[in-house]
This record gives sequence, C-alpha cells and structure tokens, in this order.
Amino acid sequence: MKFFIFYVFFAAFFSCDNENKTAHPLVGLWQVQQIFQQGNELELDKCALLTTSEFKTGGIFFEKRYSERILGCSLNNESGTWSETSENTVRLSFDNRVTAYQNTKFIIDDNMMTLTDGDGSETFAIVFKKVE
Repeated sequence: MKFFIFYVFFAAFFSCDNENKTAHPLVGLWQVQQIFQQGNELELDKCALLTTSEFKTGGIFFEKRYSERILGCSLNNESGTWSETSENTVRLSFDNRVTAYQNTKFIIDDNMMTLTDGDGSETFAIVFKKVE
C-alpha cells in the first residue's frame, strides 16, 4: 500500500512539473512579414510572403522559403539547428550549408518577432508574425 501511495505521489509530482514548463518564446511557426537590408525595406512578392520558419523544442528549425517563378511559387525547404547563446541571441545553422548565423538577435513582442544581425551592423532584419 505504501508503494502505491508513493507511486501516485511520484507520478502526480512529475506530471505537474512537465505541465508548468513553458516553451522557449521562439518555438512556433512564424511567417515573414517584412525584410530589411541595410535599413531599406525590400519589396516582397506574394510568394515571398508565404515563407515560414518553424522553431521546434530541442533546437531544430524548418524553413519553407517561397520564390516567384513564371508558373507560380517555387518552394525551397531547408532545416537546421538553433540554440540560444545569450539572452535574446541565437545561433542558426542550416543543415545543407557551411554558413551559420552566429549572433542573431531576436525581439518578440506579442505575436511579432524581429530577427537582426547581432553585431549591430543592421545588415538585415526580418519581421515575422506568429501563426501557430
């Protein structure tokens, strides 16, 4: 009987603990809204506005990048890893590239997120809206 009570207490304690953990604020599906390069907003076509980045727990992300073609939108799927390197800064590494974005700053305000280069050079800024 004591074992049964201990088991119930143990199971209840750990199930409550898992419910209280919140996901990292990056986790979710984000859709591109705006892109800035050197401080200038780039004009995005209807295909580019379909582009999404999905950040998963465990440090994995998936990107669906759309570009306009003669016959419609073309999809390019990419994946990679992400890890928080310091407060509001992540490292993004694509699986099929040598390039890694080492110091990408993120700012999340409600359901909007902005990713920028972490060195302050304002080379790029991408604004996303959370869709899931």
